[in-house]
Amino acid sequence: MESQHMAKRAGPIYGLRIVLKTNISEFISTTDISGMRVLVHDQGEFPFPDIFGYNVQTGSATSIGVTYREMSRLSEPYGSCTNDKPDGYLFDRNYSTEGCQRTRYQAQMVSNCQCYDPHFPPPKNSTETKPCTVEDNFDCWLQESNVTTSDNACTQPCNEGVYDVTVSSAKWPSGSIKTVGKCEEGMYGNTTCLGIFKQNGALVEVFYEKLNYETMEESASYTLVSLLSDFGGQIGLWLGMSVVSIIELFVLIFQLCATAASSKAGNSVAF
Repeated sequence: MESQHMAKRAGPIYGLRIVLKTNISEFISTTDISGMRVLVHDQGEFPFPDIFGYNVQTGSATSIGVTYREMSRLSEPYGSCTNDKPDGYLFDRNYSTEGCQRTRYQAQMVSNCQCYDPHFPPPKNSTETKPCTVEDNFDCWLQESNVTTSDNACTQPCNEGVYDVTVSSAKWPSGSIKTVGKCEEGMYGNTTCLGIFKQNGALVEVFYEKLNYETMEESASYTLVSLLSDFGGQIGLWLGMSVVSIIELFVLIFQLCATAASSKAGNSVAF
């Protein structure tokens, strides 16, 4: 479900307040954490909650205070950032380092194992590639998943919106309330609404800690103008020459060459 809301003031009472409910009894036996995964991200960024998300425990109220930072980095020749998606990029939002790494991982899976990892989107323009299975591709799949060598091909984006998050939690629901949300007594048999949400629910508050934001912009510390300025300054200091002197030197060399080639030509270019 997607919707739009606008925050006009800072603080938890002016933010987003959500009651979440899961069913712990349906968790598989290998699950070691009960709760939800919450991620605050920029609208143009594809979410990866398994990497960047925060755990929200059942039976708790979690407050997530966010502050926004806008980052602008320099590309070549000053840095290696990019906003261009590589060929076969798997995700439909803006370029990100994590999205690039997953795209390259999927390409390696197809190249080495002749199948794609079903945890990630299938490779584009390759309808004949099948998903990897435990029966047919387990050894190759496991080997590719455990590769830890660094890949410098995926750089940071040049323009990025970053949300810094402060997380705090408290016990929920409190003993003073009688109902939770739209839950009515009798909806869950003999179990009360407070009992159900204490074991299977959580309250999440997302709000701005402050409405102003910080902008971080990279700039070149040494430009071509600075180089020419320093070059001219050093020549003037050590040789007593200026830009006019250098121009006059080139004019003199040109006149000497013209005179050596032809005396008539030398007279025509004389100043």
